Amino acid sequence: MTRPARLLGALTLVLHPLILFVGFEILGHSFDFPEILRESASVRLARFEANASVVVPTYWALTFSGFTQILCALFLARALPRTPLATRSSVVLGTLAGAFQAVGFGRWVIAVPYLAEQAHTTDVALVEGTLNRFAGMLVGEHLANLAWGGWLL
Repeated sequence: MTRPARLLGALTLVLHPLILFVGFEILGHSFDFPEILRESASVRLARFEANASVVVPTYWALTFSGFTQILCALFLARALPRTPLATRSSVVLGTLAGAFQAVGFGRWVIAVPYLAEQAHTTDVALVEGTLNRFAGMLVGEHLANLAWGGWLL
């Protein structure tokens, strides 16, 4: 592995957890994260709309962290000595974790702004609740964490 590749890998390994920790800290203070995820759709959408100027850029950064997760998986697969099966497994699981993470966070910058905008004119609680449970809880939390746990092994 070349020196620039090692430096890029090291930078990514530092940047990835930094994005997550800073993002979660910002959301905790401005959006009552993670407790807000268990509130009703009307509460989530109202708080989202009230804090969108902070929440949206933060969720963009967290969505980006899905891609830094993938880069971490690829870098570590090349940098660490492993058996071929372990290397392939770590790349697959690390990539899945990053993709699931990006989908879970990405809903807040793609779908939720639209739902918050429509909440005043139509009843979107069912749609938002379904999206929160599917993209957030199932994909972003459970599947991403299962893949991440497998990748860490």
